[in-house]
Amino acid sequence: MTFAATAIAMAMNTPGFFEAPHPLRLTTCYGGAIIEDKTGKLLWGRDPNTPRYPASTTKILTTLLLLEKCDPEDVVVAPPEIQKIGEASMHLQPGEGVKVKNMAYALMLRSANDGCYAVAKHISGSATAFANLMNTRAAEIGCKNTNFVTPNGLHSPTHATTPLDLCLIAREAMQREDFREIARTKVKVIERSKNFGDRRMQSKNKFLWSDPTADGIKTGFTNPAGHTYVGSATRDGMRVIDSLMYAPKWKDDHKQMLDWAFSEYEVKVVMPKGAVPKEMVANAGLQCPVELRETAYACVHRSGDLVESSIEVSQGQRPFKTGDRVGSLVIRDKDKFVQNLPLHATSDEPALSIVSNSVRKFGTTSALFGLGGLSLVGIVVGAALLRGRKLAQSEPTSF
Repeated sequence: MTFAATAIAMAMNTPGFFEAPHPLRLTTCYGGAIIEDKTGKLLWGRDPNTPRYPASTTKILTTLLLLEKCDPEDVVVAPPEIQKIGEASMHLQPGEGVKVKNMAYALMLRSANDGCYAVAKHISGSATAFANLMNTRAAEIGCKNTNFVTPNGLHSPTHATTPLDLCLIAREAMQREDFREIARTKVKVIERSKNFGDRRMQSKNKFLWSDPTADGIKTGFTNPAGHTYVGSATRDGMRVIDSLMYAPKWKDDHKQMLDWAFSEYEVKVVMPKGAVPKEMVANAGLQCPVELRETAYACVHRSGDLVESSIEVSQGQRPFKTGDRVGSLVIRDKDKFVQNLPLHATSDEPALSIVSNSVRKFGTTSALFGLGGLSLVGIVVGAALLRGRKLAQSEPTSF
């Protein structure tokens, strides 16, 4: 997917402040988004689906691919043309070798443009082929409006992504412990085969020093992009990831965004991983026990939300066998945010005399979050969804 340079330029000069009164309405970012980590729920956005220039926040995906595609002990060798890379902040020399485990710190802490180019050549043979890999991976993550052209975010008219897509990429990266360790590191002394006097990599993320709850992630700046930032913080077990694009006062914006998100929302357990309640399984028309292989969470307003969960049975051949995916646990909240978590059979289902091959929805469970935690209200069929402010990821405007 390509983006017209003129369209992006227009977006860069349109703040998008036509929004209802909101505690974050005075933030300066032209584009922004906040998501909750466990669920991926979008909590707030300003033009969250409008493509803009990401600058060095691009390096989040480059580092993720480096960690995914390479062994930590692999050596990335700088190609002969390495010193032609603009703003070569790592000062790599031709033929210099750096292990993957050290290069990842250089990309994220020093924001090494030359290091990104060396990584692109190491993994894909060229920066163009690596950009294709970046776009494929971004699409797998769920990015809808992203087109990467460079591995480092140096300006290109068609190199663009959105605030929401940046948050989704960061969320994917933060699933990895090795990436989380890098993102929260302030200073790292690396090993390299040349230029031994330049081994100290220091993070440009000032929030790692000023906010004890901060655990990443990446700053960025070019003249066309302005200040960009992707941040992460964890408080009371809840992680929030935000992104800011073209943000003149990005530090103030980030602090306001985090404080608002943590004051407005909390994370609750809808269902622990393991066996699904028998009553819910029976009401869904299933005749075998099923399990949820990950804990189901909901990100809800602190004022208390009603969350509805139901089982949606998969189409396909019945009866199910042990290990088969039988369907999904579908969770809907007040903001109409929907999650679909896979359910699997833990034993064979007996032969059924009548089996419908159509998708069946049964056993909607309403759960009320209060001060005492999770309280099941009852099991109903076809319960109506609560009315609430729509917060869908597809909305292109501010809220």
